[in-house]
Amino acid sequence: MKDSRGNAATANKNIVTQTNGPASVVEERLQAALDSDDLGIWDHDLRENTFWASPNIIRMVGIPEGGPASTRLFWEFVHPDDRDGVRQVVRGALAAAVSGHFEVTFRAHRRDLGRLALVRCSAQLVFDQDNRPARMLGVFRDVSDQQEEQVKLFYEAHYDELTGLANQKLLTEQTQSVLDQERPAGCLLLELDGFQEVSDTLGQEAGNRLLQLTAARLTRLLPEGALLSRTTGEEFAVMLPDQDQARPLIQLAEAVHGALLETFMIKDRPVAISGHVGIAFAAPQGCARTLLSDAHLALADAKAAGYGASRVYQPALRKALRARQDMSADLRTAVLGEQFELYYQPQVRLSDGKIVGAEALLRWHHPRRGLLAPGEFLPLLKGSPMARILGDWVIRQACAKGALLHRQGRPLCMAVNLFSAQFKLGGLARMVADTLRETGLPGEGLEIEITERVIINSDNRLKNTLNDLRSLGCQLAFDDFGTGYASLSMLKEFPITRLKVDKSFVDAIHESGEDHAVVQAMIQLAETFGFSITAEGIETEQQAEVLRQLGCREGQGYLFGKPMPWQELYALL
Repeated sequence: MKDSRGNAATANKNIVTQTNGPASVVEERLQAALDSDDLGIWDHDLRENTFWASPNIIRMVGIPEGGPASTRLFWEFVHPDDRDGVRQVVRGALAAAVSGHFEVTFRAHRRDLGRLALVRCSAQLVFDQDNRPARMLGVFRDVSDQQEEQVKLFYEAHYDELTGLANQKLLTEQTQSVLDQERPAGCLLLELDGFQEVSDTLGQEAGNRLLQLTAARLTRLLPEGALLSRTTGEEFAVMLPDQDQARPLIQLAEAVHGALLETFMIKDRPVAISGHVGIAFAAPQGCARTLLSDAHLALADAKAAGYGASRVYQPALRKALRARQDMSADLRTAVLGEQFELYYQPQVRLSDGKIVGAEALLRWHHPRRGLLAPGEFLPLLKGSPMARILGDWVIRQACAKGALLHRQGRPLCMAVNLFSAQFKLGGLARMVADTLRETGLPGEGLEIEITERVIINSDNRLKNTLNDLRSLGCQLAFDDFGTGYASLSMLKEFPITRLKVDKSFVDAIHESGEDHAVVQAMIQLAETFGFSITAEGIETEQQAEVLRQLGCREGQGYLFGKPMPWQELYALL
């Protein structure tokens, strides 16, 4: 290879500036380096704009035999997406002109091997006597093999294998980078609704395919610069740099909801899903983790709002979270410290007002807030590990009071509400059997109320448990029947003994033809199946009279008595 002046290009003259050994030894060492398959040496004369390259670089770049080595061929060697970055490094070194050393790694197409390679360039500026850059002397090394494992580890740590999207780690890192650059950022957090049902019915492979199709559909919606990631199983997040206004993200959320409405085809079957969206923002110099936490709070608020909802984070959500956390800690103390008490609401025979049963209802004697009704703590308690412990305590307390009345010859059916955790964790029938035996209460003296939500989300274990409870003689009441999605087939499938008419049908039964017809149909349905029926929420004599005329035999409500401590109920008996 000759340079632009026609002189033979030699390596040792331009590269070696110092040596401690004979020239032959230096040349041998240099030749060994030049013969290395993954190493190439180059020398660029900045004043003459000439370029010398070692044989390995000639092979790497694909310079035609006998052709000139030039900077143009070098830039063609660098991958197009990496050229601007490499140019910035070189320009920065020339502009600084202090140490004169720089390193840069880039992708390049090795024409000799016909593959994309990762190349590391290490270069040194050589200055003239006026201390101006005169030459750039450098080394190319193919580090593809060395970097392959690191690249693989980086990918596994930062990307979701299933969808190819960024994962939460990369999302957090890039969001923090934006905020550290004193730029704001917005976050949209999407959780799919219906994904688990697809996986359960069509299999995990179908669920995975649904996630991939969702990722592709979301990608098409996003503006330039947005980062889409899959953060958890059915959760996706979008980070939008330089965004601090709610309206654009609300509009994007609406577009996301619209995209999800379009049916997916999985295994030649149409699949319909929806989603909930939480939106949050972070100011410059903010914290990426706080931004994601805010988005999760907004998402939880959207899920509580119902189908296909979107919510923007408000500081009140975090305040409410702290309150729930405090309440959760208090709950544990309350359960272990016996701060709970059972109140009892009478259930009466409508024909003569005789008390025939009582529903046991939880009350919490909070040390700071006083007596708390169930609505203030049950939503939190249902998801607490304390639910099973407290639920079993309710059964034991109610059975003990029922057994006391039974021994006195005044039998009263004690109704209790159970938590879903008591069914899911197993052993409920055995626990009830032990309690009945220990207290001496006959099985028919205990009525267990279950809601349609428990039944709808059930499996064969629930049915088996209910059958076991019926075999003990316990009564089984279907609470709030007709207010949700329960089907009539459930009345055949489960061993129900009583239907409870919800208060919402009783409130206007004396003036609403629709409510009157619904309750009448429920009473006829109960008679057909041989169920008992109880109307809840009776507050006026007018309501009670209509129910009597329709054939409803039992009821409960403020007309007959509010929930009261045991001593007050006992006095009424």
